[in-house]
Amino acid sequence: MMPSQLCRSRLIAVALFIVIVAGCRGARHREHVEQTLAHVDKTVLLAEASRVWEQYRSNWSEELPPTAWPQVFRKFAPEKVIVDRSGVFVCTHSFFVRDAGLFVALDPSFEPKGKTDPTYEHLEGFFYWYDANG
Repeated sequence: MMPSQLCRSRLIAVALFIVIVAGCRGARHREHVEQTLAHVDKTVLLAEASRVWEQYRSNWSEELPPTAWPQVFRKFAPEKVIVDRSGVFVCTHSFFVRDAGLFVALDPSFEPKGKTDPTYEHLEGFFYWYDANG
């Protein structure tokens, strides 16, 4: 095997390894979100998400500083929190351009569509697992 072919093979192997590890980490993060959601007071979670959503409405799609995160959000161990027109994203997994985590749907007209980015999977009530691929 020539040096350039060997180098290319190693790069492909490393890239494949990174993709596999990233996928496994994402599954663990979803499990953590589901377990945390099962143990938090959902009334408090919804009330705090609504408060943050109303407070930061003028800054759509802007990352909130960690000092603005309600305590109940911190239980999900977020990497970032973003307020959007549709609700609040509590991002628990971020890898390159991919984000995933808990989405609290607050806009009454929010309706998750099939193959969109992000994708949404209903967990319960106003709460969804979201996965955005950039």
